[in-house]
Amino acid sequence: PLVIRSLFANICDVMAVASTHLYPGQACVIRYRLQGRSSFLPAPHEVQRNDREPMQWAASGKILGDTPFIGLVPRGITWSTGGGGGFYLGSKAFTQVDNNMRVDLPRDAGTGTVPPFGCVEFVMPSLLRMMSQYGAGGSQRLHRDYELRVFCSTKSKITGCVGEPLPVTVVHEGRPPQLESLQASIDGRSATLRWSPLQVGGIGSVLSSSATGGNITRVRLHMTSGDHKGERTFTLDAEATEWETHDLVADTDYEFRVRFENSAGPGREAAVRCRTNACCEAPSNLACVFSGTTHVNLKWSRPRRIGNEHTRDQFQRKKEAIVCYDAALVVDGDEDDSGREASRSRRQKGADSDDDDDVAPVRQCHWAKGSWKEDADGTIQAKLEHLRPDTRYTLEGLCASNSMGRGLSSRILVFWTVPQAPKIASVRVRHGSVLIALAHTGGVSVQAYSVVVGKCAAEEGAREHGGGDQERRPSTDDSTATFDLPRSNLAVAAEGFAELSIPFVAMPLAHLGESHTFQLKAVNAGGWSERSKPYESMAVARQQGADQAQAALIRAIEARRIELLAQTLDEVRDIEFSDSRYVDEATALLEELQAASDALRNAVQARDPEPLRNALQLAEEARLPELGSEVELLRMLERVLESLVAAPGIDPLRRALKAGIEAGLPVHILSDFKERLRMREEAQHGLETAMKVARVPSLVAALETAEGMDLPSEEAARTCLEALRSSETLLHSALKSQLIPDLVAALASARRSGLREDELILEATTALKTLQSDQVAAREELKAAMEERDPVVLETALETARDAQVLEDELAEGEVLLDELTDLVDAVEAAEGIEERQVALEAARL
Repeated sequence: PLVIRSLFANICDVMAVASTHLYPGQACVIRYRLQGRSSFLPAPHEVQRNDREPMQWAASGKILGDTPFIGLVPRGITWSTGGGGGFYLGSKAFTQVDNNMRVDLPRDAGTGTVPPFGCVEFVMPSLLRMMSQYGAGGSQRLHRDYELRVFCSTKSKITGCVGEPLPVTVVHEGRPPQLESLQASIDGRSATLRWSPLQVGGIGSVLSSSATGGNITRVRLHMTSGDHKGERTFTLDAEATEWETHDLVADTDYEFRVRFENSAGPGREAAVRCRTNACCEAPSNLACVFSGTTHVNLKWSRPRRIGNEHTRDQFQRKKEAIVCYDAALVVDGDEDDSGREASRSRRQKGADSDDDDDVAPVRQCHWAKGSWKEDADGTIQAKLEHLRPDTRYTLEGLCASNSMGRGLSSRILVFWTVPQAPKIASVRVRHGSVLIALAHTGGVSVQAYSVVVGKCAAEEGAREHGGGDQERRPSTDDSTATFDLPRSNLAVAAEGFAELSIPFVAMPLAHLGESHTFQLKAVNAGGWSERSKPYESMAVARQQGADQAQAALIRAIEARRIELLAQTLDEVRDIEFSDSRYVDEATALLEELQAASDALRNAVQARDPEPLRNALQLAEEARLPELGSEVELLRMLERVLESLVAAPGIDPLRRALKAGIEAGLPVHILSDFKERLRMREEAQHGLETAMKVARVPSLVAALETAEGMDLPSEEAARTCLEALRSSETLLHSALKSQLIPDLVAALASARRSGLREDELILEATTALKTLQSDQVAAREELKAAMEERDPVVLETALETARDAQVLEDELAEGEVLLDELTDLVDAVEAAEGIEERQVALEAARL
């Protein structure tokens, strides 16, 4: 950024516009400082004098002269030393500044000296007046560049300047143009204004475009209403060409004025006047033509005036019409007329009140266009739905709405919805009266009831019911009876139902196989409700035939069948007997039979033999009929259980377990036998594993585990155990005797039995090999001794061979040879003469 080393701290517009772009007539405040610290540089420092000569701050009074001032001069003046020195603007000498373009620095009133700092006010000059003052061609400019300088002056003659100039630009601003057009369009309470500027000649044709009326800074809009409540003014952006307002008052004249503005002032205004439509008049002849339980049909006459009679829709965007009807629906409580009027007054005082505790609830009703029908005579027919039955309503404030909003309200309409159709819960006979219990009375404001009693011929086995679903054929006697009963006839029974009472003697007489039907309706201030669904009941007919009912009850007691007994009790429950002994007996018997039947049914479902046996015993004690299937089931379950208990081994137990599952035995029984089967399978596997291991301890343990299980491998395991024990005994005996034949036989037995006592077999095998090796060595020694034919050596070899268990057949030859050699030696020793000795020696030599 450009840093200006000047004596001025800043220049501030009095309108707080900090800018170097100024306008003609704009007053500016210029702050200056002649001594002390400047805004940017500390003292001492150098500044420029006459734009080229450096000098030390601060400037002395001698340099400033007698009349220093701040002047607004054209940008580009320079100092020249020629001719004694002076300023030049181009080639022309610039020796003084117009009084309107300068302001002298103030002086202290007491001392007469210039203060070291202060402020002066300066008003920017008009460019139109000064265009030709400084050179040709100035008339074509829209703005001019100037400089603010501190000039040194003596006797109004410029002697120099101090500091650097501060550049500013003065811009000429013309008034904005007038509006070419202003149009207004009204849509209900909203108005839309549109405008455009007018391109004109004048100064704009001489000056450039920025000096013409095209430089618009804002749009000013004034709105005045015909009720003289004041004028509203709005300031819009310069680019705005349209404006909307949404709070117009109905049936009111409005005037809108629009003009452009800029810093030079306002342009010429354009105005438009218009009038809003009025609201609709009140509908008339409001009435309720039909009342239902949840809806009513209303009618009223269309308003005579809809609001455009004065304006004829001149400024309206579309033709005026009724768009909807609105009203407030109030649910009246139990208050009297004075209370309702007080509530209505509280509602009319204002919806913003916080005291709404005592105000009845209000529902806003809205009928949009298309939801009502209009006749040729202007009668409107509409439907009001989602109402509560048997309720008093007040319709307030019915009005028609057009584009201006709601119109005037019609009179208040009070109406009732009719009660709901009552619903019959039951019919019974008590103490000479027929009591009709109501599951639904129709409403709390019902005033009376109308009951119609008829007869019908029910099909055989028809039961009491509360609707028209059961097939009936009409009675040949179509006589009916109608009873009008006030609400005071309604009483609350012990069961909680409200009951209507009718004299029993007034009932139409039913013949054999006939029943009675009951229908009723309720009425309030709004009218009669619909009739209830026909309710068919045998209670009255049964009471009329009490003797036949008692006989049927005795037969049901004798039959001891639950269904028949329950049905008979149900049919006679509303009959008043002179003697209730049979009813009590039948009720106790039904409870007993039902308890036995429930226990038997639960036992059959559980399929556990023991509980089923107990339940059958209880049922037999209660003399429950038809127990054959349950007895057969018990026998079958007992057979299956016995087969499970007695099943030997694995496969029979598995088959018995499968039969138990198919028979449906309970889980806790089957789980025991499943565990038994698992244990037998594990024992069988243990036997097979022990037989493969072929060791006596393992096989003994497996046989002890399988004791009493009748396993398939048990016999083979015992045979294998005997063989293993025999082989083990032979091995121990052979090792103890150390005889080769015993060891060979024991090892052969171990091989046959598959004994897996490896250490014992290894010991026997090693001993056998050692003995056999000694036997071979002894045999070789014996053979060598026989060839040597030395009796002493031979005798020793024979002893060694005998110890090494050489066979006797092999020792026999050596013993014969030993005997021969011994005889020869004895013969030689026994010879006495030479000849005898020679014969003996010759014989020994041979």
